[in-house]
Amino acid sequence: MMARLLRLYLPDQPLHVIQRGNNRDLIFAADADYQFYLRVCRAWHVTMAVEVRQPGFRRAEG
Repeated sequence: MMARLLRLYLPDQPLHVIQRGNNRDLIFAADADYQFYLRVCRAWHVTMAVEVRQPGFRRAEG
């Protein structure tokens, strides 16, 4: 198996970051986990002046 190619990074340009579980498994087992993650993202938004968008988050059902 070959190593992944390095990602291109350009200063002052937006980055598209995707987070997902191994084998595309769900990341958030409970709604509280998801809410905690959103609080952390909001804190980064404020302290680091980054834009955080949240469409398409998948949460465990039930």
